[in-house]
Amino acid sequence: MKLSKETEYGIRGLIFLANYQNEGLVQVKKIAQEEGLPQPLLARTFHQLARAEIVTSFKGRKKGFSLSKPPEEIFLTDIITAIEGPDIFNRCIFWSENCYGPENPCPLHFTWSRIKESFVTFFQRITLADLVKINLEKQSFSKKKGL
Repeated sequence: MKLSKETEYGIRGLIFLANYQNEGLVQVKKIAQEEGLPQPLLARTFHQLARAEIVTSFKGRKKGFSLSKPPEEIFLTDIITAIEGPDIFNRCIFWSENCYGPENPCPLHFTWSRIKESFVTFFQRITLADLVKINLEKQSFSKKKGL
């Protein structure tokens, strides 16, 4: 299981959106500019998140995105699955192209299978609110250290 740039950009965009949720709708253009992300790819990613009902898309004069529910109710597994697809947690994390499941496994397939459930459970506990908090702490730490 390798995560794509789209997932990275989606998570970064959602963290930004969560920080601005009290200010109304946010346009992808603003998120892309503020976060230094490619706008077309971020827009495509946000449409995937809208289909998964993680964000709500508004069109018309007041266009933009908002979170569909509170950050405490948006789980990391939901975000990753919305972008990467429903089978993401069943894929091999070592050799995606060379591991074809139990029928034709890679050398580490059965080792990964034994720990995969714990890994997924861990990700199911992390919310967007947790990611926002961690990023705020990281920013605060970086400012204190002059980084």
